[in-house]
Amino acid sequence: MVENKTYIQILRLSGVLERTGLKRATIYAFIAARKFPAAIPLDGILRRSRNGYNPVKRQGGEP
Repeated sequence: MVENKTYIQILRLSGVLERTGLKRATIYAFIAARKFPAAIPLDGILRRSRNGYNPVKRQGGEP
């Protein structure tokens, strides 16, 4: 039996530019026209967790 698996890969903008051969302005124009996926703000998630606002409960019961 053959399984089809789909993997999602998150790239930095520089990687997207390299792989597509498009310019930064073109990528942003495509995002605005909803012809290209929007950016995922990963730094906000990391900043919140470093400042203690991580919604995942830690051992000991304190969030």
